[in-house]
Amino acid sequence: SKSLSIQRNKETTAAAQLIQLRVKATSKMSIAMSTCTKAAGALALLALLDPAEAFHGLSAARLAAPQARRGGLQHLRAAPVCAPPRRSPSLLTMMAFEDKTVLQRAGHSMASLAVFLSLVMPAYIAPARVAAQAPSAPASEKKLDGGAKVEKQPLGKRGIEKASLSTDESVKKIQEKAELFGEILADLQDLYVDPVDLDKLAETGFQAMLNSLDPYTEFENVEAAKVMRTQTIGNYGGVGLVISKNKDSKGADLPYITVVNAFEGYAFDAGMRVGDTLVAIDDKDVKDISTGDVSAMLKGEPGSKVQLNYKRPGLPDVQKAELTRKIVLLRDVPLGMTLGKDEDRVGYVKLQGFSTSAAAELAYVIGQLQAESPLKALVLDLRGNPGGLLSSAIKVSELFINEGEKIVTTRGRTISTGDPLNSGTATATAAPAQVVPSPKDKTSETKTAVAEGAAVMKRSTFETTYNSDPIAMRIPNGQQEVVFHPPLLKKDTKLVVLVNRGTASAAEIVSGAIQDHDRGIILGETTYGKGLVQQLQRLGQGGQQIKFTIGKYYTPSGRCIQSKAYTAKKGELGTDEVKVKDQDRKEFFTDSGRKVRDGGGIEPDIAKKDPQVGQLERELDRKDLFFEYANKYEAAHLVDGEVLAKQQALMATDEVYADFQQWVVKQTIDVESPFDKSLDIMKTALEETGYTAALGEVQTLKVKLQSLTQEEFKKDATSIKRRLDLALRSRFVPESIVTSVALYGDVQVDEAFQVATDPSKYVSILGANKAASKQQVAAIDPKNKMVDKAEGAWDVFGN
Repeated sequence: SKSLSIQRNKETTAAAQLIQLRVKATSKMSIAMSTCTKAAGALALLALLDPAEAFHGLSAARLAAPQARRGGLQHLRAAPVCAPPRRSPSLLTMMAFEDKTVLQRAGHSMASLAVFLSLVMPAYIAPARVAAQAPSAPASEKKLDGGAKVEKQPLGKRGIEKASLSTDESVKKIQEKAELFGEILADLQDLYVDPVDLDKLAETGFQAMLNSLDPYTEFENVEAAKVMRTQTIGNYGGVGLVISKNKDSKGADLPYITVVNAFEGYAFDAGMRVGDTLVAIDDKDVKDISTGDVSAMLKGEPGSKVQLNYKRPGLPDVQKAELTRKIVLLRDVPLGMTLGKDEDRVGYVKLQGFSTSAAAELAYVIGQLQAESPLKALVLDLRGNPGGLLSSAIKVSELFINEGEKIVTTRGRTISTGDPLNSGTATATAAPAQVVPSPKDKTSETKTAVAEGAAVMKRSTFETTYNSDPIAMRIPNGQQEVVFHPPLLKKDTKLVVLVNRGTASAAEIVSGAIQDHDRGIILGETTYGKGLVQQLQRLGQGGQQIKFTIGKYYTPSGRCIQSKAYTAKKGELGTDEVKVKDQDRKEFFTDSGRKVRDGGGIEPDIAKKDPQVGQLERELDRKDLFFEYANKYEAAHLVDGEVLAKQQALMATDEVYADFQQWVVKQTIDVESPFDKSLDIMKTALEETGYTAALGEVQTLKVKLQSLTQEEFKKDATSIKRRLDLALRSRFVPESIVTSVALYGDVQVDEAFQVATDPSKYVSILGANKAASKQQVAAIDPKNKMVDKAEGAWDVFGN
């Protein structure tokens, strides 16, 4: 045993030395290649994607829509990034798509295309040929938020620190713990009564260890790492289907996979629809095959073919479709449109994530909305946005924040041991931030000495401030290079940002920057409150990785909006959450002097809660009854369903709603009330204590409460009808149309429209600080302007 321990120590020391040499060499190569990667971003995009195909169907389209109840939403114009032109004559009568291609458009569309090409970086990357999956991540990656987002960063000081660790004492301690863990696994493998899965055991141990720190620090296996990289890069090779295994009435998985979304431009155009059941892929039966395995079968090299056999409600025979795999772009901006009348000039954009292309997509859509004339106001919808890359949050903020103004500051801890490679002033790549700061950004480092055993560690805290910087790009004519000075959206364009409890992380960075600089109004509910920064570190050569918290971020006013602290549970796995007390929250001030607070998310300037969903509606959704009834409806309306879905009228008519109620009752599925679980606990307690005489009263109360819940069919008819209408419509039309229709009856969107079209209310909420704003504009060096008279990025191209 002693000999084995000595041998392990020698092997560990040799491995550490080898890693250090490898990191040193990789660091120099990575830093040298980072500049080349940036310069080749736009060229890589053009070389990879045929422009005509890449922008197919992105021209603006007009969609007739119902009148809003309170007159706020009177006319809808469909998204510039909505569905490509359908080949069905009936759809063409409803949606008047423009004849000109995107690359032929002049004026503002040229500006938007330039922004798109300049901001997309590192460009869309095709999946690897062998793995037929999303591209593998680089040697050093980072991510921000709980939504699994990754970001490239050169290996610098941070990578060297991992190799050199900290002190001899800590190296020895780490080796002892690693050997102990290895011995435990070896003993379990050799001596446990039943055979064990070492991979599963080890992964369970890793997760238990990391989950004791905070919910965002975790181990990710190979499959989880692949999913994360796909989400971050924003593309993969596949057919554009979202699939799931539905459950039966008893909660068991159904044998076959169901389509829950078909992307327009991909599987939707090939004929696949929501509700289709996949039976076979390339003649291989997929019964009882997991969702992950089926997903892997659908993915592959772009250009390759895949044969799908599927069943559709209402059709007796198995249907067949041959799909061509493409580079599927996961759009962060699923919808852009105008609200109200044409003369209102109020734009609406939904931003649902922060992958590498988020800022480019948003800039492109804003440019398309302004193609005819500048917008008077813009509604930016960040509701339900879980966040993403810090670099994308900064680029998105630059569309709205004045040049030179602060966007966000990150602060964290680094540890060094006096290694010559780690000494000296911290550089941009050394700080564990999510992006490499520009020369105008500021990075500082504070060092303190901490004794640990016989050695002294140098602990450093880093602070990096990211400002709104100019964006250099070439006009599409290829001959004139210009610099767009933030913001790309004109300063006099009103801005209303919609947020809710699902708005988190990178989305809170954008919201906080807009609020602190009084650039726009935040409307909705208080956001989630995630102010932590995570780093992603690759482990070994197997594609596994670890995600751990390295710092916090602060809005321009200096507040950290993290709403919870985490402590390890005593004697249990996981962490306890401790919410920041209201009396402990500190006050900060926006540019115009408005009070804002830290420690609890971004509080809206105008509080507007979304109507609470009733218990019955939650139950219907939880048990997939909306989805199952849509199967029944689709089977009965295969001929006229598409026509009905394209009309303004509500598909969930009174007649359909009545049929839905009767169908739910016939399913013999008990609709739970909020008190059912408590009553079951009471019933068990009565049985155990012998008070069985009261069991009848408990059951009577349970039945009564369930009947009251079912009475919500009448009380919440408007909300349930709306939810049912979207479920029915999704069977026949693409997601962008369903998403746009969902805005009608949205009280928060309606309120945002009212604020955006009421100048006096808008100004009164933000407060006036015009003098300071004029001073900031005057401070800009005149020689840096694109055009002397231009006030916005789009003016250089005319109106």
